[in-house]
Amino acid sequence: FMRNDIAGGLVNAFHLVHREASMELNLALAGAAVTVALVDDEHVWIAHVGDCRAVLGVPDVKENAEQFHFDINCLTSDHTLAVKKEFDRIADHAGECRKLVGDNVYRLYIGDCEVPGLTLTRAIGDRLAHAVGLTHLPSVSMFKRQDAFNGKSFLVIGTGAFWSVMPERTVSNWVGRHFADPADAAASLAREAAVRWEDPNCISKRALRATLPEFFSTIVLFFNPQQASAEGSARVFGLGPASPRERREWNEVRVMNRVDKLRPTQLPL
Repeated sequence: FMRNDIAGGLVNAFHLVHREASMELNLALAGAAVTVALVDDEHVWIAHVGDCRAVLGVPDVKENAEQFHFDINCLTSDHTLAVKKEFDRIADHAGECRKLVGDNVYRLYIGDCEVPGLTLTRAIGDRLAHAVGLTHLPSVSMFKRQDAFNGKSFLVIGTGAFWSVMPERTVSNWVGRHFADPADAAASLAREAAVRWEDPNCISKRALRATLPEFFSTIVLFFNPQQASAEGSARVFGLGPASPRERREWNEVRVMNRVDKLRPTQLPL
């Protein structure tokens, strides 16, 4: 790649990581989704393969909303068979897409084989799937910081499992409303995602083995941490597991004869 060609450099970096990892590890049927953010004083570059999304949270510009509501800008798109461009590449390489009984997504297979069974179409590793169109070359995007930031914007990068249980808007408001420290925000998000994943009614793992491990790695970056800390605008959670309030059982807080207390009978004069 040419000097000062940032996009070319990122693509080459993904290729080198894939090559070196393949030499050191057995990656025939193992791989990883990867998202990289390169930030300087003027630009933000995002390169990714797979479903580790990057989301930009920015304060709502509507009047009286900037202090408590945040808009979202999704900086990545998942590389899955549901994307036409990705599907077409797999089809051109004779990859087969099948949805098995009891599954909730289409997966990638080699002919009539039972492998690799991937939902993603780009990843580092997964060398066997490269034969049917999977690639480790990333999608790369860039935007100027001055076009998107007003001092309170932040970047959140999380694993595919994390985003499967944490909607983007929830994450944006979770961070923007309640945290002045990015490390605390990332730790809180990861804990909440793990709690939601362990919920017996979690639909995101409905088609997966109950014992299958997952990871909820999360990175939060404040673009102007000095201002965020100086304002001290973090608000405590009113409800939920992150709330500092002492949890009490329902029978401890209910009010007997509540209707009688709130609406006393009015006797005629």
